[in-house]
Amino acid sequence: MLPAEKSERLVRRIGYLALILMAIIIIVWLVGFIGRVTRMSLEQREVPEEERAPAAAAGRGT
Repeated sequence: MLPAEKSERLVRRIGYLALILMAIIIIVWLVGFIGRVTRMSLEQREVPEEERAPAAAAGRGT
């Protein structure tokens, strides 16, 4: 194998490794972003404790 072929193979492997690392970083970022957005939307939809308590007491029939 010629030295140029060895260096070409090394550069190609480094390029593939860089692409894989970028893909992993993007996936981790997306998972975190979706988790944050989901958590914030669920917190906004949550009924405050003060408003839940009377409804729960009325449902028991006491």
